[in-house]
Amino acid sequence: MAESVLAAIADNLMGQGYCESDDPSIWQLHMQAELRRVNANQARFLGGWESRP
Repeated sequence: MAESVLAAIADNLMGQGYCESDDPSIWQLHMQAELRRVNANQARFLGGWESRP
């Protein structure tokens, strides 16, 4: 059921002139940026904790 709905959506978009792209999806770019932010915050927190006597 879900696959047929997604296929219909893809067909509709292709009919409107959209095409597949090899570029990363925008949500992937947002997730990468969020992971970098989280990792940087965690590194700052852990670095501050380890550097205390």
